[in-house]
Amino acid sequence: MKLRHYLLISGSIFGFAALVQLVRIFTAATIEVAGLPVPMFPSYAALLVALVLAISAFRLFKSNK
Repeated sequence: MKLRHYLLISGSIFGFAALVQLVRIFTAATIEVAGLPVPMFPSYAALLVALVLAISAFRLFKSNK
């Protein structure tokens, strides 16, 4: 697999993960793991991490021709 393909795919996956976290934050959806509710702060952290990774991948994709 070429580097550009890898960057495009990983950027898309991380972008989708950020979108999912954003939807969870705005809808205040409840998630339970082993019967225990997961608080909202992990979604904020996951959103931040996924956005940084997606933006980084797309910047590298754009600069790598």
